[in-house]
Amino acid sequence: MTVAGQFSWTEITTQGESWQCAIDASVALRDKLLTLMESNRGRAVVFTGCGSTFCLAQYAAPFFQMVTGRDCRAVPASELLLQTDTIVL
Repeated sequence: MTVAGQFSWTEITTQGESWQCAIDASVALRDKLLTLMESNRGRAVVFTGCGSTFCLAQYAAPFFQMVTGRDCRAVPASELLLQTDTIVL
């Protein structure tokens, strides 16, 4: 039997570890991402997600655009699946 709110408490208290893992993964992939971006210069970058990860995409897209100068946008994952031709040009 679990205590009410136990899952939420665990999620909240492990956010630091989760963010550190995301940062570490980004650093590890930095060179590959830069090479990929260079080879696709002129193409827009799409950030996607569902639910809270879409909220993150909505934050990340304009931030990435500001930092890199690349055109970016955020789209729900369902739209990427259902309307691929209108998103991936």
